[in-house]
Amino acid sequence: MKVWIAQHLFVVILVSSAVPLTEALGSTVCADRFNGLSFADPASCSSFFVCQRGNAVRRECSNGLYYDPKIQTCNLPGLVKCFNGDRGGSVLGDVKANVTLVPNGKANGEVTTTPPQTTTCPPTTTVTPAVTTKKSKLILDTEDADDAHSIFQVTPHPLTNRIDVLRSQRDCRGINDGEYLTDPKHCRRFYMCHKNRVKRHNCPRNQWFDRETKSCQDRELVLNCPVNRN
Repeated sequence: MKVWIAQHLFVVILVSSAVPLTEALGSTVCADRFNGLSFADPASCSSFFVCQRGNAVRRECSNGLYYDPKIQTCNLPGLVKCFNGDRGGSVLGDVKANVTLVPNGKANGEVTTTPPQTTTCPPTTTVTPAVTTKKSKLILDTEDADDAHSIFQVTPHPLTNRIDVLRSQRDCRGINDGEYLTDPKHCRRFYMCHKNRVKRHNCPRNQWFDRETKSCQDRELVLNCPVNRN
């Protein structure tokens, strides 16, 4: 009986100390980051933290989805490398924490950033395969009523950079024209930067925006939209 009580107390102390440790680490990481930056929860596949005014706010993905740090949004579990909270590497980037617990259960410590190590490899020659995809008609939905129903052709091209998720109307400031942004709630919508402003576009009916080809494809062929709805 005494052994069971001791084991039970140990588990309670361990769980209660893990929460302030994670929160202290997240708040320290957000101290010098801009608002809206998100990173994975090291203790859960489905939760993540968002930086708001220097503090880390914990959020949960929708039911059945995992947080994907590569695209900084929730994604299908099959596309996220995570198993029972273990992501097989650092979920906060190249950040090392030196945190200690004091008797009152709060965490004290400091976080230092370690620059990434660069390994020199022998030069190699790579060949980029040609990507053949069909052209899709996109319906432009702009702020101008005259152009609200204009149709134009977009030729998809290979993905070269990660596509960010639209968070505010200011996301296109300082961004080159033609950059794409995805909608966090709708698979049919996507956005394009034009003259530092966000322009919303809609794919045709029964088509979704494909993040890999940066084009509208038949919805059954698009497997990289986390919300999985129009």
